[in-house]
Amino acid sequence: MTDVPLAFPTVVPPWPHRDRLRITGVGAIVTAPGRSPLVVVRVDTNEDGLYGLGRATL
Repeated sequence: MTDVPLAFPTVVPPWPHRDRLRITGVGAIVTAPGRSPLVVVRVDTNEDGLYGLGRATL
């Protein structure tokens, strides 16, 4: 084993840095299309029009 420290490259995200971005709410949408349980989560932010959707069903 060597004593050489690992160097990680600097990565710049493809979007602007948002220091003031905050999560303002999380909501769950529970449904069962075709009798198959499905849970979708919506994450709202303090920036108009910016939100996320995700599948929360295991």
